[in-house]
This record gives sequence, structure tokens and C-alpha cells, in this order.
Amino acid sequence: MWFPCILYYKFVPVEAAVEPGFGFAAILAKSMSGVLGAAWWVVLIALFLVFWPDGTGLIDSLLRELTNIIWNGFPGLYKRCKGDVRPLYYGILAVFTALWLGMIAAGTKPLIMVLLAGAFANLSGVLYVIGLLGVNYTLLPKEYRFSKIEVGVTCFAIGFYGFFFTNFVLHKFFAVGL
Repeated sequence: MWFPCILYYKFVPVEAAVEPGFGFAAILAKSMSGVLGAAWWVVLIALFLVFWPDGTGLIDSLLRELTNIIWNGFPGLYKRCKGDVRPLYYGILAVFTALWLGMIAAGTKPLIMVLLAGAFANLSGVLYVIGLLGVNYTLLPKEYRFSKIEVGVTCFAIGFYGFFFTNFVLHKFFAVGL
């Protein structure tokens, strides 16, 4: 996903880059057409092939892992949902869909949405590790639980992923950096 972003910053003039909308690939292709005549089609197809699987895979894996952690971390949910995980998964999917649609309606720039997808990957790193620690202390017998060193490494992972997510949110939305 870095490659299209680098191309965007290299070829798209600042005036065109500040326009909100979802013409990210079209603006880039139009700007590159002076360098490569067939840029419109090449860039359009290449960006579709890059962004569609990356974005879809990232969000889908985040949803599935979050669902898995919640499903396994709260055994009472199994009884409440009668053994069917779909209501939980679709509920989480509805929250994320509402979030993305809200950003689209607010006119969030596509590049910011790409950065947000990366930030969600860092957030998922924090949530997964917290879920892993929860499973470790609630579901596993004492003889199978993490050692203190392994708990320390997982806590370091929370700090590591949390730092990058927090820094992104502070920098992009509050103009403050760490």
C-alpha cells in the first residue's frame, strides 16, 4: 500500500490532493498520464488490485479475530447465542460498517482512510494481545499459562502497538505528536 501512496505524493499536485472524495486512483492516473500514456488504465487497475484485497483482508481479519477473542473470552455468550457465532460477528461488522460509512459521508479523504486502516491494524494488535492475556488467565489451567517473561513480552506488544495507534490518532485528529 506504500507504493500507491508514494506515487500519489510524487505525481499529484497539492491543489488536486486536497480535494475530498474517492477519486484517489482517478486523480493519480490523470496526473501520471503525462509520464505514461496508458497510465489511466494501468494505475486504475493496479490500485484496485492493491487496495481491494489489502483493505478487505485487513478489516475481515480484524473482525474475525475480535469475534474469536470475544467468543472464547466470554463463555456465557455461547449459551446466550445458542452456539451460533453469527450474531456476534454481524454485530461487530455492523459497527465497523457504520464507522466507515460515517467517514465516507463526512468526506474523509481516501488517503486518510488508508492510514486509518493501518492504524486499525495496530489497534487490533493491542486488542488481540489483551484478549490473549484474558484467555491466558481465565480459560487456561495454571500449568499451561504463560511464564512471567511471556507475559512481559505480551505487555510490551500492547505498549508497542498502542504507541503507534495513539500517535496516529493524536497526530491526525488533534495535531499533537508523541
